[in-house]
Amino acid sequence: MIRDLHNTGGELAIGTLARDAAAGDQHAWAELVDRLDGVLRKVARSYRLSAADVDDVVQTTWLRALEHIGQLHVPETIAGWLIVIARREAMRMLQRGVREIVTDSLIELPEDDVASPDGVVIRHELDELVRDAVGRLPERQQRLVTSMLQSSRGRERPCGRRENGRGCGGRPC
Repeated sequence: MIRDLHNTGGELAIGTLARDAAAGDQHAWAELVDRLDGVLRKVARSYRLSAADVDDVVQTTWLRALEHIGQLHVPETIAGWLIVIARREAMRMLQRGVREIVTDSLIELPEDDVASPDGVVIRHELDELVRDAVGRLPERQQRLVTSMLQSSRGRERPCGRRENGRGCGGRPC
């Protein structure tokens, strides 16, 4: 992917361009963009992003390069460095639409909803989703998550309510 980026005839080597760009040379920046923009676009497209998202990833990659090029210790590695930035930005772009809520506990239905018909269906669907997700994990992680789920649920009664302090309030199930 980056084999033709080094000195080819009369062109400046990529490391020289990176050093000059870090020193503020606008012509060096323009040459870097000319040489590497296509590679960065190819990387972003490999994540199956829309054309607009590919443009955003590449633009953000160049912005990060502008902000941090002075921290690049080996200027000859700029192509690989930019590719890593583009990959990370593409992954961020993919995660942008994913909403994740982090909690300390597993999803639990309110006490009143557990025994209702809707609560039973929701509980069954949640259990199925969790089983499917756990089933896609490596075996070692499956065992860990399964043991965590079992210990967090306590013992359940037939009605779906738990005996670990959230039982049926002394009422029969």
